[in-house]
Amino acid sequence: MVVKFLTTGMLVKLHISTHNLDQIELLPIKNDATRVAALLSGEIDYTNVVPVQDIERIKSSSGHTVKMTPQNRTIFFGMDQGSAELNSSNIKGKNPFADKRVRLAMYHALDMDAIKDKVMRGQSVPAGIITAPGVNGHTAARDERLPYDPELSKALLAFSPSSICSFISVLPNPNFGSPFNIEFKCIFMYLSTSSAIPTSFAFAIILS
Repeated sequence: MVVKFLTTGMLVKLHISTHNLDQIELLPIKNDATRVAALLSGEIDYTNVVPVQDIERIKSSSGHTVKMTPQNRTIFFGMDQGSAELNSSNIKGKNPFADKRVRLAMYHALDMDAIKDKVMRGQSVPAGIITAPGVNGHTAARDERLPYDPELSKALLAFSPSSICSFISVLPNPNFGSPFNIEFKCIFMYLSTSSAIPTSFAFAIILS
């Protein structure tokens, strides 16, 4: 029996003592649509990377089984608060992120429930801290998020001296080899177009 595995460069190990395999073929396919089509057509037998939008499609196939487990990964915005001037900003001589009100404005502009339902398709849990449940250091009370409040976000920017000018912060492509890569980019776009963020507060987003 020959089983064809599709990988993205990761090492495949069989953690079983007995099997009926004679050969394993590794077939890297970078394109998501091509990968899923190969799986559903029977060209390959297994993949460990499935775009989230295709999970239900694969589940509906009588010849395939989807097994899922929670991933211990926290996705967050890291803001440069220490530099005197942002390298990627069009504001010179100061750093808008050094102002706590600007950082809180970004926080309150994110509707995490909407992102969970619409962007992540239910495959996420909104978090208040970087430490996930089950990891030493996690505290349930600290994991509670502050509320989504677009009006407060606008007010915070109105009171911040940094909000009188636009600034551009470049966000790199989250190339984690994750099925959620596109979703991460959508979150960036969501924040940059949020009605809670005035047009003077903008982002340049790298989608390559």
